[in-house]
Amino acid sequence: MINSFATHAKSVYELEMFYGDETLAHLLEHAVSFNEQLETFEYIYSLTEAEALEHEGDPLDDEAEDNEAEEI
Repeated sequence: MINSFATHAKSVYELEMFYGDETLAHLLEHAVSFNEQLETFEYIYSLTEAEALEHEGDPLDDEAEDNEAEEI
């Protein structure tokens, strides 16, 4: 959705009547930057989700958590 917005903003910016407009240029930069940040978060989330699925239902993990709780 953000990528689509950035593409749209770029197409408006490239129109002759808006080309060189600083406000649109900053909006375009912001949209691209925001999209990059979302991609980073998506990547991080995919790693943590994959790790959670790997350990889901692993009895050794449950035992380790129990031992940690007893130590506290």
